[in-house]
Amino acid sequence: MKRSNLPIKALLVLDNAPGHPNEQELKSSDGNIQTIFLPSNCTPLLQPMDQNVIQKIKSLYKNKLLIHIISQDGDITQSLKGMNLKDVVFSLAHAWKSVSSNLIQSSWKKLWPTMNDVSETEETDEWDPEDNMPIVDWLKNLSEKGLETSEENLNSWFEGIEETEQIMTDEEIISEAVQEESFVEILEPPTTTTAIRVKPDNALMCFNTCITWAEENGMSAKDIIILRNMREKVFKQGLQVAQKQTSIKDYFKTT
Repeated sequence: MKRSNLPIKALLVLDNAPGHPNEQELKSSDGNIQTIFLPSNCTPLLQPMDQNVIQKIKSLYKNKLLIHIISQDGDITQSLKGMNLKDVVFSLAHAWKSVSSNLIQSSWKKLWPTMNDVSETEETDEWDPEDNMPIVDWLKNLSEKGLETSEENLNSWFEGIEETEQIMTDEEIISEAVQEESFVEILEPPTTTTAIRVKPDNALMCFNTCITWAEENGMSAKDIIILRNMREKVFKQGLQVAQKQTSIKDYFKTT
């Protein structure tokens, strides 16, 4: 602005995304540089193509994340603490692999109508029926891992309702870490002496071992995703068998 002999004043206009800092933080000390946010309902107009794809990936990622957590030993808190960036990346890659090409193609409809050959009456979202795990099964498995929640809360989480992102200060991070330590002491998984009689449980442990071996020995990401996909199939098959058995608890017990 100095080179153009213009006054040093500017207004930054941003879309109303939860990841942005507060508008009070995005201004200069003298007030000459300020920020305003567009109304939240402007996002579909500004970014017409990415909404369905992003929502689909989020939903699939959460699906893979829950399966990964439930298939591990220990309660949910222990499983979450055992997750690392590598687990998150593989879960996201697995979710992206599950997104159909038709869904991506149809997302361009508003920007490039002539290139979209997918009929409006044609199925554009190739969701595998196996992925439609009933909420009641999720609730049952989460309860077995020490977490009680409601169907409404779980549906809201899958759909991303009221999701918020914020930049935490050092003090907030420390405070949350202290609260988590207290939570771990309070949360204890239910114990039982039920004997292990179901084969899917052994298969889950074997696939967990195979995944660890593959990661430690530099196997390709493609091979590791295949192993994770197989583990997911074992998990879902275990749910189907569990509906005919006395309790789903038999599938997630350690030897």
